[in-house]
Amino acid sequence: MMSSRTIRRFTTAAYLVLFYTYLFLPLLFMGIVAFNHSSIPQVTPWEGFTLKWFHQLYTDEQLWLIAQYFAAQQTSGSSDD
Repeated sequence: MMSSRTIRRFTTAAYLVLFYTYLFLPLLFMGIVAFNHSSIPQVTPWEGFTLKWFHQLYTDEQLWLIAQYFAAQQTSGSSDD
């Protein structure tokens, strides 16, 4: 018969495996979606490898303006609260 300590260790290990799977599985899916060549970001159907989404992110002018604004805020030390 298993001791209560063994059962507690097994339960804790099972919980941690489930927790980290729940935590990191969406990141895995998004990592796959980022390289799928489709009209919208989706895992299935796989339509081929692409860097299209990264190119769209890199060429987004609003994103760069916001990044410059926050970089300027961080370097100047000022706050607009």
